[in-house]
Amino acid sequence: MFKPNASVTFRSSTGAVDKGVGLFALTPLCAGTQVATVAREDLLNTKTAAQLAAADPPLAAALARIDARDERTVLLLALLRLRRASGTKTESRFAEYAAALPGRLATPVFFSRNERALLAGTGVDAATDAKLARLQREFVAASDALEALDARVDLAAWMWADAVFWSRVISFKSAGSTTPDSPDYNLVPLIDFANHSETPEMHWKISDDGSISLVTVSEETIPVGTELHISYGEKPNAELLFIHGFALQNNKNDSISFPAPIVEAYGETEQEFAVFQQKQLLIETAGLPPNVLIRLPPQDGSFESESESNAFDSILSSCSHIISVDSLLTLLVCVSTPSDFEESSLWDCKTKQELTTLFLGHPLLNVMYLRIWTILLNVIEERATALTMSEPSEPDGSTQAVADDDDDDDDDNNSSSFEIDNAQRLHFVNILREGHYEILGNALEVLTRLQAEYAEMQDVVAYLAAMNI
Repeated sequence: MFKPNASVTFRSSTGAVDKGVGLFALTPLCAGTQVATVAREDLLNTKTAAQLAAADPPLAAALARIDARDERTVLLLALLRLRRASGTKTESRFAEYAAALPGRLATPVFFSRNERALLAGTGVDAATDAKLARLQREFVAASDALEALDARVDLAAWMWADAVFWSRVISFKSAGSTTPDSPDYNLVPLIDFANHSETPEMHWKISDDGSISLVTVSEETIPVGTELHISYGEKPNAELLFIHGFALQNNKNDSISFPAPIVEAYGETEQEFAVFQQKQLLIETAGLPPNVLIRLPPQDGSFESESESNAFDSILSSCSHIISVDSLLTLLVCVSTPSDFEESSLWDCKTKQELTTLFLGHPLLNVMYLRIWTILLNVIEERATALTMSEPSEPDGSTQAVADDDDDDDDDNNSSSFEIDNAQRLHFVNILREGHYEILGNALEVLTRLQAEYAEMQDVVAYLAAMNI
């Protein structure tokens, strides 16, 4: 089951950085060539995990102690069992796949304390802290199942299984190819060893029979020996580092993200808390993002229209398209106040279009824009300060590459491999930081200009005067 066809093979992918195992062309490949197919029965999901458990009492006992509907936990337990069973009598048809999985991963949850400190100001630091706390809670909650599976499973192993899962899983539901009785989460042997590229040579597709295939998309014939990539999606470096453990130089999809800055979140009264909750519900109901993204202006100087509204196109153009129309709508909800609207007109909105109509026709729209520029400037300045304060004490960052007492690397890793991993981690973290500096610097310039322009608009000046501001 874990065999590519005669046109591809998998082996170590090395170069400027170590990308682990990758897929490589053994023969010239034309566009549209189907280079590998994994049948539905060879996917690792809750159904095949149950089949494995039928011949594996420890796995069966572990699965009996959890909610079988929790697909992720089922697969984490299956991964842990496959890893422990390698080379034993309970070895399964997934043994070769399990043996080829990386023993060590480079996502931020495995960073040392000093390495994590370099993530300050990127948002990845807070996400990593939250994930570590969640993994610890989950590990304790799964203790009965883990005891049945293998008493030797510790927190580090649980973290390994989680990292393998999120860096390799394919959601059939997200791909629009699931049925009510089919598992959503699937690990796909062979195909999930393909590395990422913004200009991939292949893409994967799900067939009607539930199998997954890799098909070449390059317009030109792919030469022998070429590494074959897929795309993991249009992801910013923060997400790539957090989930996959790498970052891309000059990532065209790079952005920074932060929670929607609802002004009432900083209030102290019950009324303000109630408004905060109403805004959260409105953002969710309307299908708006709970996080705001800020990005660089398009490299070619133009963006396709994101909105049917010329008015929104105009404001997006004035801010150099560093935010999207969805982020703009989220921000308008965040900065509006109940006194801005008659009765409950804001809370009556249920869709993006209703919100768009409400805001575009509002007499205080320019005032709301000024609020947005001001709040965004505060966020940007806080991020930039945190990023600057976390600069390494040595020019080359060498002080950050020293192991801490709380480092979670496996005991059998020698010091030389640890140093290599640290150098590569530092390389990717520096790419992340450089990208954030560029995005923050550009945003600071754009937002400062907009704040000054809107503060001088006649209707804004009149409003501020009336409010004695």
